[in-house]
Amino acid sequence: MAPIEYTLLHPKEVSRGRTISTVTLRRPTGKDIRAIGNVRRLEDTDFLVKLVADMSGLELAVIDELDGEDVLALVERVSGFFDSAPARTSTS
Repeated sequence: MAPIEYTLLHPKEVSRGRTISTVTLRRPTGKDIRAIGNVRRLEDTDFLVKLVADMSGLELAVIDELDGEDVLALVERVSGFFDSAPARTSTS
C-alpha cells in the first residue's frame, strides 16, 4: 500500500504565506504498530489524531487547527491502514 495523499476540504494557513492544502500519510512502521499495542487504541480518537500527526510529519498543534471534517477524514484513513492489513498464516 502506497502513502495516501488527502486533499483538505478546508485548506489551513499555518504561517504567514504558508497554507496546507494536502496531507500525505506515510505507510505505518513497526514503531506505529507497537505504539498501538492493544487494538482498542484504534477506537481512541486522541490516540488516532496523534498517529495522524506522526504519520503525516505535521506537528500535533497543526492537526489540532485543521477543520474537524478534515481531521475526521484523516483519522479514517489512518484507521484504514490497519483495517486492510492482510492476515498472514504460516504453512510450516
